[in-house]
Amino acid sequence: MNHTPGPWEIGDKGKSGIRIMGAVGTLLYESVATTNTLIYPANASETEQANARLIASAPELLSALKKADYELTGYFNNLSKKVQERWKDTGFYSTMQEVKQAIAKAEGKE
Repeated sequence: MNHTPGPWEIGDKGKSGIRIMGAVGTLLYESVATTNTLIYPANASETEQANARLIASAPELLSALKKADYELTGYFNNLSKKVQERWKDTGFYSTMQEVKQAIAKAEGKE
């Protein structure tokens, strides 16, 4: 199953939390997430507001990770096997693996 396509945005602020909205069509939006608060969100904590911003940016972050994965993997695969083996102990390679793991987690493949 695929997630609701982005972009997502911070929607209305009801009594149960800050809603994150995603476009389903041209004029139709659906709630994709709600932060959890029992206070009126106008008084939501800075942490809750930060969580809402992070959740709302998820589709763009996933897209950016997929582009980075494509570029990093392409670059790495163009190296000679000897150089690839030396690079496996570097920050470049570990970053490439972290990107792949984050994508897999977001797509439910982890």
